[in-house]
Amino acid sequence: MKTPYFKNPPIVEALVDIKVELDKQFVVSNFLNIKDSFKKDYPDIQEIWRHHAQINVKNQNVSETQNSDEQIGFFYKSKDKDKLFQFRVDGFTFNQLRPYSSWEKMINEAKEKWEIYKSVCGFVKIVRVAVRYINHIPVQIPISNYDKYFYFYPILPSGFPPVLNNFLINLNSVDPNSQIISNVILTLDKKTPSREVFILDIDVFKNIKPDDGDIWLIFQKLHEQKNNIFFHTIKKRTMEVFK
Repeated sequence: MKTPYFKNPPIVEALVDIKVELDKQFVVSNFLNIKDSFKKDYPDIQEIWRHHAQINVKNQNVSETQNSDEQIGFFYKSKDKDKLFQFRVDGFTFNQLRPYSSWEKMINEAKEKWEIYKSVCGFVKIVRVAVRYINHIPVQIPISNYDKYFYFYPILPSGFPPVLNNFLINLNSVDPNSQIISNVILTLDKKTPSREVFILDIDVFKNIKPDDGDIWLIFQKLHEQKNNIFFHTIKKRTMEVFK
């Protein structure tokens, strides 16, 4: 579908993510071998750690608790703090924060970083690819009826107090032909004296099989599905503020 141009897009964060399985012999410190090539544009390098907790229960009593931490990678943040990418033992992520320019620009830089990730890791088995967009949708108050702004929205049953302070709608669906899964969250983020700001979080992903082909073609389909969901969630009058 042809999408309209937004001068002020509602996107606060967009990302592409590739989940992988690496050779068991891979060492996380290998990611530091290429840090100098990013130092100019991505000077802020930080470690990523994963916490493990194990609770052993015997005779309905906790007999032992074990905690451990494991370093799984690094993230590299741009000097303008509007972009970052993650090199991890379980995958690669490229994040674009505000200001967001275009899908083409983001995916092209993600491709560049992915090629470097592969050169460091050697053997890479791709198991999942994903596109996620988090949007802030402001709507002027008072809101008399949500169906003027959204195609799906909360409905208060008869007998409930009439003022809605918060809500969360989570829709998870799958396209049986492409096997693309979509997880969509619509919720209220905050209220100001003049507006209510909603979060529209669209996470679209696909589990990868050996015969699925070029992942970048799949990413294009994921992005198209994300757009379909976005423009079938908010109505035209809601989009006016982005133009």
